[in-house]
Amino acid sequence: MSADPVAQPSAPPRPTGVDPGARQDDAVHSQLAGTLHSLARVADLQVAIWLSGLKAAVLQVVLAAIGGVLALLATFVALVFVYAGVFHLLTDFLHIPTAWALLIFAGAHLALAGTFAVTAIWILNRRPLQETSKGDAP
Repeated sequence: MSADPVAQPSAPPRPTGVDPGARQDDAVHSQLAGTLHSLARVADLQVAIWLSGLKAAVLQVVLAAIGGVLALLATFVALVFVYAGVFHLLTDFLHIPTAWALLIFAGAHLALAGTFAVTAIWILNRRPLQETSKGDAP
């Protein structure tokens, strides 16, 4: 019989001293390395997401703190102008002497402080809502 005109490829010769299972170990090692690399990339992306969220939260807190400080400053300035305006009304339009105007300011602040103190004592001496809901009279 004659030889087949189409040549069949033969398997490459194995080097001597190499275990045939070594190729499978290399393939498993390569797959494991690829999986670990993908896992590390996902972890890096998750950390980046968490850090960007943290940066946004810190920025929000800092901006809120700056806004609060500016609001307090504006309130203080407005209060100074209100005091100046009331003092002007008392002294220039009502012709109250300066000493009496300052005493009126002191009395108003004393009354306000007393109101705050009485309110604070009332709040601290209140019974909790759980006890008052049982039918006890306060």
